[in-house]
Amino acid sequence: MRVYICEKPSVAKAIVKFLGRTVKKDGFLELENGDAVTWCVGHLLEMVDPDGYNPEFKKWDITHLPIIPADTDWKMRVKPSTKKQFAVVKKLLSRASEVVIGCDIGREGELIGRELLDYCDYKGAVLRLWLNSMADESIKLALGDLRSGESSYLSYVSALARSRADWLVGINLTRLVTLKAQATGLKGVFSSGRIQSPSLNFVVVRDREIENFVPAPYFVLTATFSTSNNSHFNGMYQCSDEQYLDGEGRCISQPYLNAIAERVQGTQAVVSSVDSKRSKVQPPLLLSLSALQIEASKKWGYGIKKTLDIAQVLYEKYKITTYPRVDCRYASDAHFDEASVVIDAVLESNPALANIRGQLSLEQKSRAWNDKKITEHHAIIPTSVVLDIELLSAEERNIYQMICRYYLSQFLSSHVYVSTEISLESNSGDFLAKGKQVVVPGWRVLFGHDQDSGDGEKPQDLPALSEGEKVAIAKPQVASKLSTPPAFYTEGTWVSAMLNAARFVSDARLKKLLKETSGLGTEATRASIFELLVERNYVVKAGKFIKSTPQGRALVDALPAVIKDPGMSALWEQALDDISTGAMTIDSFMSKQKSALKQLMTLVGTLALSEDECLPAATKRSTRAPAKQKKCSCGEPMVLKNGEFGKFYGCTAYPSCKETVQIAKRKNKVVA
Repeated sequence: MRVYICEKPSVAKAIVKFLGRTVKKDGFLELENGDAVTWCVGHLLEMVDPDGYNPEFKKWDITHLPIIPADTDWKMRVKPSTKKQFAVVKKLLSRASEVVIGCDIGREGELIGRELLDYCDYKGAVLRLWLNSMADESIKLALGDLRSGESSYLSYVSALARSRADWLVGINLTRLVTLKAQATGLKGVFSSGRIQSPSLNFVVVRDREIENFVPAPYFVLTATFSTSNNSHFNGMYQCSDEQYLDGEGRCISQPYLNAIAERVQGTQAVVSSVDSKRSKVQPPLLLSLSALQIEASKKWGYGIKKTLDIAQVLYEKYKITTYPRVDCRYASDAHFDEASVVIDAVLESNPALANIRGQLSLEQKSRAWNDKKITEHHAIIPTSVVLDIELLSAEERNIYQMICRYYLSQFLSSHVYVSTEISLESNSGDFLAKGKQVVVPGWRVLFGHDQDSGDGEKPQDLPALSEGEKVAIAKPQVASKLSTPPAFYTEGTWVSAMLNAARFVSDARLKKLLKETSGLGTEATRASIFELLVERNYVVKAGKFIKSTPQGRALVDALPAVIKDPGMSALWEQALDDISTGAMTIDSFMSKQKSALKQLMTLVGTLALSEDECLPAATKRSTRAPAKQKKCSCGEPMVLKNGEFGKFYGCTAYPSCKETVQIAKRKNKVVA
């Protein structure tokens, strides 16, 4: 008997169409030949809490830390919310001689399917269904070309290593930081993790940069220039006197520029040089999930989870786009060969884009088609499914059309423009005029002004001028300006920071690793990480911006630099990649993580959260003045505990400091 295990019911329903007639059962679909297609609802299993290893661990106690299960003793349990569906899958596996894993492609999808096989002690054959698209043709091809289970097994081992290591860091750091916080009178859970902590730190650091920013005034002088044939253009004065410049090369003296403006009014300038550069901009690469989230946030203010959810609907329900949780921006040569069919479907589904058909060239092969750039996934692209676009909501339509535009842009010519700089000499110094002229719109006809086409300057058509030519100067104006702080993060720019985490790392090797591993987190997890930060009240949404809370800042301040540094994640991802290729074993990886965890716990143990400086009254134990914190002779705070002989104070630095103070009972009062 063959059992197909899909990640979601929708995938199961999609593939049975090509497997023959089925009978609907409770939790699965039965084929005429006795085979079955069943499904998960995400993970049916979860890692047990610490008390699953020792009942004493149910109570959070610093003396228990670090909690580290033995290599052969990692335990899973059935999630309470999915017990019924798990029972269905388990029963089917007990009868199966062959299993086809049809979960989402990639590390986490592999984990969802394989952990069930291990938990149920399944010993039969395993095959892999590799679905990049939910379009009928793609499903049919994938079912006819099942892969061996061995081909993706190491991806499961890599995911298993990731989940265990994250459990170790998350459980132990969260308990340690929380207990230290409670020792100072704070309430709540202070969760920590290798991805969560640096991603929160991005927001905290940016917010503090903005708060501490001191605007610097500066001034600019612009003028209008007129040619002999009455053409006009604008130029900016180039201040070269260092006594009037700040460290950024900006003029800080308004009287100085006012004097220049008076002297040049009504005079002439001479063209000293004309430099023109012809630039060709290739079409942008296809969309990964992060790229889609960044663009959707910038253009429509969509949250990253909303964009992911919409992309998932387009893939699963409507089948008009491919699998969305991808970090790749390239597609294969085989996809290029199918372009004519996909383009026809896209233009039929999007009548508003039909007018560009004549400009598309199927002979043009852009840099986005590259087999060597593809690993487990290819970019998000449209499928050959035709759909009445009016069936989509406005938000679904926006996301679908964006995916279509990036796809169609691969078959349009490059955007070509000429940028020109004209240097002008006046009786009081130099001016510079910049201009830009579009020669070939190319792929930009699909995007209007949404895409940056050059150096960010506002376009200005400059007249044809020659060196030595004279122009008249008029309307010189001095404008007062202020330097501006960096902007608060939006969800889109936060994703961009996660994606480009290498910018925040100074170590050259770690910087290189982060670039190779696409930054912090994965396409599948960034949305959930952000939602967790919001849920824990570490960040809040303020309109389109996200800002750190006092509680989030307190947590960041209590963590050692290593856990806030994206470089730690870079090392993990390199190791996880090594596991997936067989270059490292899970045992070796976990051994290193356990050693690193113990060092990390020691570092965290030396830090503390501050109630009065970091947290608002709402998070404190009481609005009354807090009692004086009892201190150990070593200088660390002490916490009240229950022992065999009653209550006592124990040092929070245990086990490095084992000092205790027994509490004497006096009538109804407890006295230390």
